[in-house]
Amino acid sequence: MRVDVRIGCAPDVPVQRLQAFLGLLYERLPDLTVHVSHLPSAEQVARIHAGDLDVAIVHDPRPDVRIEAVPIHRGDPLHAFVALSHRLAGHDVVGMEDLAGEVLLMVPRRAEPGVHARTSELLGPDGHPFRAVREAPGGDPRDLLFAAADGRGVALAPHSALRAAGDIGDAVAVRRLRPAEPMPPTLVAWCTDAPPALEPVFGACPEIARELCAAS
Repeated sequence: MRVDVRIGCAPDVPVQRLQAFLGLLYERLPDLTVHVSHLPSAEQVARIHAGDLDVAIVHDPRPDVRIEAVPIHRGDPLHAFVALSHRLAGHDVVGMEDLAGEVLLMVPRRAEPGVHARTSELLGPDGHPFRAVREAPGGDPRDLLFAAADGRGVALAPHSALRAAGDIGDAVAVRRLRPAEPMPPTLVAWCTDAPPALEPVFGACPEIARELCAAS
């Protein structure tokens, strides 16, 4: 019997990572019809609770008794993104000490709470070394990188954000961060009390996640 599955994916997850998950899912359940929506992690979790989404590929959905989540990819290292004219664009590697006095650009907490929390850990108790912290206007990676390209501050994001941002990626310089700091892991999540027709999908997710995480 053919089953429709609604799958969400965080906008900055590389398409190859999504395709790898779908490929392994189709191998196990070839009769699926999959519908994919690219949505911030927080919106995916809300849609799962509302019954409008079946499976979510997210960054750290935060503790939730109704949602089961397992990692499919270890967290990628964060990089510094700056305007091409920025003083740090000429550096090969950017140390935390180099960021003293800069404005830190972050993804909005409402869109990606796990990524926001991870980046906040770099601030320390007094916000050092940054002069100020500002959220991008939206949860799309393009919003964050456009703000950096526009000279509004330094964005910290995985290198894969360049691909998700499209042409905007040509307007920023991306530099390795020292020390290397990881993003939260990417997880696949689903509701523990979803319809019985989807049980084969949810049963396959942990096995697929283990295979993908080991490969990462």
